[in-house]
Amino acid sequence: LDAVEDWARTLGQVGNLVSGLLILPVSRHSLWSHCLGVSWEALLWLHQLLGWAFLTIGVSHAALWYYKFDLLGYLPRDWLNAPLQFPSNGNDAAPPHGDNFTIPLAMVTFAAMLVAVGVLALPIVRRRHFEVFYYSHHIALAFFVTSLWHATGSWPFLLGGLLLWLVDGVLRVQRSAQVQATLLELIWINVLKKFKIQI
Repeated sequence: LDAVEDWARTLGQVGNLVSGLLILPVSRHSLWSHCLGVSWEALLWLHQLLGWAFLTIGVSHAALWYYKFDLLGYLPRDWLNAPLQFPSNGNDAAPPHGDNFTIPLAMVTFAAMLVAVGVLALPIVRRRHFEVFYYSHHIALAFFVTSLWHATGSWPFLLGGLLLWLVDGVLRVQRSAQVQATLLELIWINVLKKFKIQI
């Protein structure tokens, strides 16, 4: 391995760590907010900081790999090509035979993340069009699945946060259903009272 590939792989692992930490302060019933004694809103600054760090690390990771591909003479052919020429194993004359199709898949989902989570999370969008900001963040689910596929060593970093986020989502759905049922019961009782009074 050369220095460019070493740095590219290292930044990939650091990106795995940061993406795993990025998920933790997001859930409304986060263990972190409970352990630290603060509300989940108070931890959003940490989520934003980790988000920008992750996007920066991700861009650096991809740029170093594409620089490596350029040094090997594989660009522009391997920009979003599948199969890739990399790794060549010294036989560049052969047709592309790389078996890692997750590289272009990760690049496409990361590009979508740059727009959906980078641009659409800017304060001007978040404050004026919260629904756009909120729903665009769901692209992160596709990215996390791709990340688990692309970087097989990422699961120890991501699994805990994803499971906590999933439990939080289930709790929110369950609680929202309870509130709705209680509200409907109250409305129904009031309708019956009014109906009885009118008779």
